[in-house]
Amino acid sequence: DVAFAYMKASEGGDFKDKAFSANWKNAGDAGLVRGAYHFFSLCKSGAEQAANFLQELPVQDAMLPPVIDIEFEGNCARRPTRDELLREVSDFVTQVEQASGREVMLYAPEDVYFAYLTGQGLSRPLWARSIWRSPGYANEWAMWQYHQRGDIAGIEGEVDLNVLASGLTLDSLVR
Repeated sequence: DVAFAYMKASEGGDFKDKAFSANWKNAGDAGLVRGAYHFFSLCKSGAEQAANFLQELPVQDAMLPPVIDIEFEGNCARRPTRDELLREVSDFVTQVEQASGREVMLYAPEDVYFAYLTGQGLSRPLWARSIWRSPGYANEWAMWQYHQRGDIAGIEGEVDLNVLASGLTLDSLVR
């Protein structure tokens, strides 16, 4: 029942996932629609992180939108102000969209959504993360991560499980 996969390409200003190229190829060989994401550091500039992500982001037609993953978990301890974070995220999004010609999707768990994004008039698709219940914190989500310890045949280790919003199709996301 798996139709698409997102793979981590980069993190922060200089980390590149060593398994990204192999994961990208293997997902394509398995017939999956693919996308790449960048794990955003709260301690690095958006411009620096966009440059890092763009070095890894494949340039090809049929792929899902690039994603910026904004979380507290696994991040540096510093918590920027709302204005600081939104400025850095905006810099990242602007650079990636200009270079890729694709609209960036925002990945945000509830805590990040409420701390930084709520009431900001999001103009980008939202990938909501809500493990215990339906993501009621964002009515207009495009994708929802509902599980973080899934088991998929052919993939070693646990994977996140996601679903598209009702009425949304992969064809509408792929470009």
